[in-house]
Amino acid sequence: MNVQQANREKKIAKFGVKLLRTKLGKRGTVESIHKYLESSGDGISNITKWINKTGNNIDVKYQRKRFIETAELGLWLFINHDLFRPMVVNLVNTLTKYHISENDLPRTELTSIEKVIINKVMLYTSRNIIEGRFAGIHADMMTCGNKAIRFMLDISLSNVESLNLDEDMQTALVVFIECGLWTMQGDTAYRDPFFWFTNKVGDSEIKHLIKQYPMPLVRHPKQWYTNQFLKGRKATLKGRKEGTLAPNQFSTEEALFVPGIQKRLLNQSKR
Repeated sequence: MNVQQANREKKIAKFGVKLLRTKLGKRGTVESIHKYLESSGDGISNITKWINKTGNNIDVKYQRKRFIETAELGLWLFINHDLFRPMVVNLVNTLTKYHISENDLPRTELTSIEKVIINKVMLYTSRNIIEGRFAGIHADMMTCGNKAIRFMLDISLSNVESLNLDEDMQTALVVFIECGLWTMQGDTAYRDPFFWFTNKVGDSEIKHLIKQYPMPLVRHPKQWYTNQFLKGRKATLKGRKEGTLAPNQFSTEEALFVPGIQKRLLNQSKR
């Protein structure tokens, strides 16, 4: 993953989420959305439960918060919007072990004006992403060798095509889906939680495809990249404070995550 590219897309998405919550007011608060999802029938409430269980296993506070709140906002938005509601039902029934119908979902809370606001924010955000380096993200996704990700992508894009959307909104959905899956499979902060969550809620085919990957995609939360990094960082700070490490030294645990150190060790191993 291109770090600069990922950071740019994250900033755009973060701004879009903030703008959306501001425009929706009380209805768009974290508490209001979570309460709505918990009362949205067994399938959605179970998925919500696993979103929170997954997020709560992330030791880094801001990443934990972002994972849970962004996932819940996206789910709530698609359930509440008449244009996207059928897609939620199809994706849950196709990609997860849960089965729902539109009748299981509570009535939409959104007013016509709020739906227009959501549409405008989605279009604005997607256009900013496209104007950046989306072409590179799209190319990555079209040649993705991860069969589980590819399966989720193909099913999602097929559902987008089946919706009654104008070209701009269809493009926006494609951008969000591809950027989301691209980030989840390549960003070290969210890769481990995403596949752990997917393995918990996914159907048998998803689980089978995850197992086919050459390296383990599902790891125990204690082994997640972010949790290991935080553990190493704490060891470094403790060592520097106690004087067992110089101010510019890293603990053995954190050294695994310092690019400069790893590059030096790699070069030494080639001699």
